[in-house]
Amino acid sequence: MAERSRFIATRRLTALAMVALLLGGCSTWRMQGQAPATAVSTTSPPPHVRITRQDGTGLEIYRAVVQGDSLIGVGPAVSSPDTIMYGRFVTPPDSYPRIAVALRDIHTLEIRTHSGGKTALLVTSITVVLLAGFTILVALSVPN
Repeated sequence: MAERSRFIATRRLTALAMVALLLGGCSTWRMQGQAPATAVSTTSPPPHVRITRQDGTGLEIYRAVVQGDSLIGVGPAVSSPDTIMYGRFVTPPDSYPRIAVALRDIHTLEIRTHSGGKTALLVTSITVVLLAGFTILVALSVPN
């Protein structure tokens, strides 16, 4: 009986750890309809932004702030699979150089935001799948 209790406690702890890891996992890019200076300066803490320049090139910038007529932050000089993995830096942003882009050169600006709705949907979906799997296992293990 003690072994079964320990097994159940381990499963509960694993499920709790999975949920905790997922809570911050769902994020989305939100296109900003307002001027870049307004969008960035009204967001706290300094946001992770993705910009498209007037020439069509893109860039991701961490800890973006507006200083004078420039958007300043840190990030890789060029976005590539080696520097960015699934929208997150492989190495900490502190190791990247300072980047400055003139506000007039920014065509579009998107701010990464966390989506509570997507996170809730993901957690609910995983819970339903786990409960269904557990129910099937219990049903199959009951002797006829």
